[in-house]
Amino acid sequence: MNARKLSIYEVDERYTDYLRSGDDKVANEKKGRTKRKYIGILLTINDVMYIAPFTSQKMKHKKIVDSVDMVKVGNISVINLNNMIPVNPTVIKRVVFNDVLDLSYREILKHEFRIINKHSKKTRIVKPSATVHEKY
Repeated sequence: MNARKLSIYEVDERYTDYLRSGDDKVANEKKGRTKRKYIGILLTINDVMYIAPFTSQKMKHKKIVDSVDMVKVGNISVINLNNMIPVNPTVIKRVVFNDVLDLSYREILKHEFRIINKHSKKTRIVKPSATVHEKY
């Protein structure tokens, strides 16, 4: 496993719109009245970059344990490895915490970052991502 830290990235909205035209499992940033960014962690599998998206943890996730395609991030969010999307450097940008204006959201992202980079959690994310990639 690579020793580098996992980083959080934002995906360009036009790119996710394009992907969604052929795959309805790509999360929609325009749910209801609020607009959220497509945020996830960058993984490289067989020299191809993917973003595995974060999703808010819901009641159904409270009793679920980590599995091969889903990893809980504390009690805040879930990383859906089965919803990874291929990306290239032109459609992603690394999240810089100090640039996040919403202080509450900034703290959530920082907390997620600390959790995903704990050795045991990082192992639970990186190793299964290749398995999920092969399976799907």
